[in-house]
Amino acid sequence: MGKFNLPGVIAVIPSHVGWSGYCTLQQLKEMYVYGWDMANHTMNHATLKDLKDAAAIEKEIGDAEAWLNTNGFTRASNILAYPYGAYDARVLQVMQSRRAGRTVQEDTVTTPPPDKRTIKIRNVDHTIAPSTLKGHIDNAAKVGGVCLFMFHKIVSGEASSSIEYNVSNFQEVVDYAYSRRADIDTVTFSEWLDSCGM
Repeated sequence: MGKFNLPGVIAVIPSHVGWSGYCTLQQLKEMYVYGWDMANHTMNHATLKDLKDAAAIEKEIGDAEAWLNTNGFTRASNILAYPYGAYDARVLQVMQSRRAGRTVQEDTVTTPPPDKRTIKIRNVDHTIAPSTLKGHIDNAAKVGGVCLFMFHKIVSGEASSSIEYNVSNFQEVVDYAYSRRADIDTVTFSEWLDSCGM
């Protein structure tokens, strides 16, 4: 992505920063300078709908938001990626005061989204061919929609778990998105919401 100066989004779990297999604070800062969003993924990757009350939900989201802001990652600190895609009516009530919430429900998104708290995405696991992802890009461009891809972990070599995606397949998708730059925009979550006036 850096080759084409394309931004991305990382959903940050502050309590995991620096763990093996996770970004360090310095890496996050470097990507932020390049225009990446650092979105909120809760302080501890909690299943929000399983927490006992709204105060516990607010604390999990609010502590991560505060950590992101304290470290200078203000662009997307109030955009939440629900851990495990899990939410309920209590979570959505807490999210009323936040900018947006990203689910794991599958679809191309319209602009503006019908509900800022339940924005849909395209999940990407190790079984999905680059051609399928290119098709999602084509479809979003055709209908004037937005295609939000969710990758968990990009790996070299063969992906060994469902949350991994091969780096050469990923690069093929990035190359394709860049080849379509005359008729599509590759933007961060916050940039897209800015363009919607949200």
